[in-house]
Amino acid sequence: MPYSRDLYGGNGKLREGETFETRREEALLREAQKIARMGYWELDITENRVHWSDEVFTLFGFEPQSFQLDHEGFLALVHPEDRDRVGQAYTLHLQTRKDYDTIFRIITADHQTKYVHERCRTDYDEEGKPVRSLGIVTDFTWQMEAEEARREREKRAQRQRAAVSYIFREESIFQGSLTEALEKINFEASKAFDVEKVGVWIFSEGNEALRCFSAYDAKTGCHTSGDIIHRWEYPEYFETLLSDRTIAAEDVMNDPRLAKIVESRLAPSRVTAMLDAVIIQEGRLVGVFCLGHTETPRKWHTGEEAFATTIAAIVAQLFENAERRRVAEVLRQNEANLTAILENDAVSIWALDKEYRVIYTNPVFYQGFFDAYGVRLNKGVPYLEALPPVKRALWKENFDAVLNRRSVQFFDTVAIGQESIYIDVAMNPVLSENEVKGISVFSKNITEQILAEKALQESQKRYHDILEVTPVGILVYQNEKVRYINPSGLALLGADRVETVLDKNVRSIIHPDDADSCLNTIRDILSGVASIPAIEARILRFDGTQRFTELTFSSLHYDGALAVQVIARDITERREAEEDR
Repeated sequence: MPYSRDLYGGNGKLREGETFETRREEALLREAQKIARMGYWELDITENRVHWSDEVFTLFGFEPQSFQLDHEGFLALVHPEDRDRVGQAYTLHLQTRKDYDTIFRIITADHQTKYVHERCRTDYDEEGKPVRSLGIVTDFTWQMEAEEARREREKRAQRQRAAVSYIFREESIFQGSLTEALEKINFEASKAFDVEKVGVWIFSEGNEALRCFSAYDAKTGCHTSGDIIHRWEYPEYFETLLSDRTIAAEDVMNDPRLAKIVESRLAPSRVTAMLDAVIIQEGRLVGVFCLGHTETPRKWHTGEEAFATTIAAIVAQLFENAERRRVAEVLRQNEANLTAILENDAVSIWALDKEYRVIYTNPVFYQGFFDAYGVRLNKGVPYLEALPPVKRALWKENFDAVLNRRSVQFFDTVAIGQESIYIDVAMNPVLSENEVKGISVFSKNITEQILAEKALQESQKRYHDILEVTPVGILVYQNEKVRYINPSGLALLGADRVETVLDKNVRSIIHPDDADSCLNTIRDILSGVASIPAIEARILRFDGTQRFTELTFSSLHYDGALAVQVIARDITERREAEEDR
């Protein structure tokens, strides 16, 4: 076969003593080094001369074979904080002939910091003096960054576990006043999230204002309350909270949702990144749990957003129990409080030992197990033996995973005649002195929820089927974008594909003179105005022409959120006839 000059280099002529096979092997070695981001080096100890392969030059950010260096020159490229350690490790290797295998940082030609993994062996002369070292060096940056990211995740998880453990173990949170409880939660949240500002804010009636119930500043160590912000001052912020339920702003200075609140509120407090989670009580938005990071932008991780929501849920429960005057009895003990809350929600709570025997249950468990499997199960009975044989493998697999220190969640479906029962199951290991002692299980019959979701899906499908054949144009507008349009609507706009219209704003499809009227009507619908008369507006077709339309607006829920349905009737011919008269 013909040989490629690109692969083998040179002019295709062989050097003295060289064969095509050796040249091929050298070329493949170079390619392998590039792919693995690994190079080799040789140090002539007697001459103090270092030879690097091309890939080592590239790793350090230099043009291949662009200069010659000695051992001291190499050490000069090692990060100052690692330089002595690397030099000592190599000297020890020469003296003891023990393996030289180390990870350290380098400073590249463009002043970047990289991690490298270096290993070598050394040849000695007949007198035992080292004469030559041969080594390989590999770019280890991504491994170190991945390890650092893993450590950071673990640190965050440890802080979160410590905060939750404290909250459920500290009796004063449940036995003291609500204000004192929130001050302790804010303090623990500040440590868990490593932020300076933490606060709990309460919505007024109608969600027109937020009042600070309890705020904590880690820098001053002070707890404050009473501050108020109004919806008319910061409408974008309020609308985002009410619609999205969370705000994770990595850089508040460049977040359009916070444009108005930055100058007057966030900047004076030095807040540069913000994470807000709404507090929901019995389906109502009652407040916001706020976290403020200072000085620099910050990326909020998914786990942090979830944990903020968890803290907000704990705060919601404290509010609920305070309103019902049951804080003292419902939240009296650490683990008993959570059990009581879940029992009120018809959640089965139970525990098994390492032999799968039932050792604890709450009252809900017995009826729930009987409803699902038709068996009365008592304490001390092996759980798997009480199950129908067809279910044992599923449950044992998950039990064993928990005994191996994993938390698991799964769904079980039980057929009863022509119907089915759906069970949501969550399991966690029970630890004592860092040893797994058993399994805690939370299970809930979610059949009604599943059936409701299926019914909703069927209803939505019927709704879409009707819209697809309706002769008038219909679109759904949500979050300032077109989320759906039917075929008649496409034809009215002169568009041939749905993708052409989706995500468009009103101003891009409505004549400029009519756009404000349409937007004001949409805002009125979203604010709860029940009845709004139809309006006339000119639409801008994709072929450059325009049509007169009569637009009717109404509210609906689309994909679980509030939206506006717009029905568009083409009245161009009617308008032209009126003008002719």
